[in-house]
Amino acid sequence: MTRVTFGVVAFSLVAGSAWAQDDGLFEEQDFLFQLEEAYTQDAGEWQVGASFDRSFNSRGSLYEFEVEYGFTDRIQGSFSLPVIDNPGADGVGDIELGLDYAVLKDTGRGSPEVTLGAEFSLPTGDEDEGLGNGSAGIEVSARASQQFHPDVHGHALVAYEWITNGGSGADSLREWSLGVGAAWEVQDPVTVVVEYLRERERAEVGPFVSRETESYLSAGFVFELIDDLEFGLAGAVGLTDDSADGRFLAKIQFEFGG
Repeated sequence: MTRVTFGVVAFSLVAGSAWAQDDGLFEEQDFLFQLEEAYTQDAGEWQVGASFDRSFNSRGSLYEFEVEYGFTDRIQGSFSLPVIDNPGADGVGDIELGLDYAVLKDTGRGSPEVTLGAEFSLPTGDEDEGLGNGSAGIEVSARASQQFHPDVHGHALVAYEWITNGGSGADSLREWSLGVGAAWEVQDPVTVVVEYLRERERAEVGPFVSRETESYLSAGFVFELIDDLEFGLAGAVGLTDDSADGRFLAKIQFEFGG
């Protein structure tokens, strides 16, 4: 099911390129709430952002601060600092360092932007307090983004994460992620963003294996306050028993340089 779904999305991203006209209207859309888009920063360009994620079930909140920098038009580095506020425990989570390479660039002329990424997590969060995994980890991902029309973009993501030594008391901890999204600029400066994200975790503790699947459908609005400064609000509903009933998402990001 996962392979078929991602294959259909990938085909749609390529086939839909016929809609995008080479008329000078090409523009990247790089503001998402749940997924990470394929578009990388240009050489010398910075993107700084902050996000807020509130879960209604656990009453827990996640604040995340992220910086991205384009070393070249295809190579991008990133730094992410999560701050977790859970009932009974709060503090810094596991810091993440990422490196991305754009294999294909979307210029509005026929091919999507396709980016391969690697992200390394450091065990900076207190495992005993539930703020981190207690072990280093790595996540590899493949992402695609495409401008179908001057006002419409599509996105797709598949990722695999592995925590060394299991983390969080497990002997082995692995997670698959699959996501798709679409953005439509209904009227400048307002864009509607819809995303679907599914994450399946597998943990081994001795002879026992546990599986958990979280799946969310989100919808929100993005407002361009001034050039290169955007702010967005979204809501997400859980689609599986392991998911939170609902989440509130907020994000702000700014690009400069380049």
